[in-house]
Amino acid sequence: MLFYSWADVVGYDAFLDAVDDTELREETRRKTTEMFRLADRRGCRHQALVRYFDEPMEACGASCDFCRGESIDTLVAPAGRLPGRAAPRGALGDLMAAPPPVGDRGRFERLRATRKRLADAEGVPAYIVFSDAVLRQMAERVPRTRSELLLISGIGPVKAERYGEAFLEALREG
Repeated sequence: MLFYSWADVVGYDAFLDAVDDTELREETRRKTTEMFRLADRRGCRHQALVRYFDEPMEACGASCDFCRGESIDTLVAPAGRLPGRAAPRGALGDLMAAPPPVGDRGRFERLRATRKRLADAEGVPAYIVFSDAVLRQMAERVPRTRSELLLISGIGPVKAERYGEAFLEALREG
């Protein structure tokens, strides 16, 4: 199974800043973006992966989510879901699209306001800071420490360092 998201591209890109060789850095950045596009495109994903390695094949017909006409959550649940963890995300969409439970709405809205403030300060779209799915998990789990933040799907060390304290403060407020 291949799980890949734009967050992987952004996360990997942070490591590339340490590469001094401009040509190598740009080539690696291009390949990382290409891998995302390969995983996110419409059509037989099995065929696309095999073609990436210069091997032709007909559409698989039943080995990938596209050919089976199923979403990634159908293919991996319940075996792919760990207790207390969010369902894996795939190229077909955000599995965490449901609104937060009623009791968490105020907390969720505080987190959204924090995200907007940080995004505006950096001049980036809000989803670059955290997706709604990540905010929903925060509103539900209410992490109290940076290490608890790291247990939330979609929060890695870089974002925890960069934004963690602001979100933990917003969670302490309510």
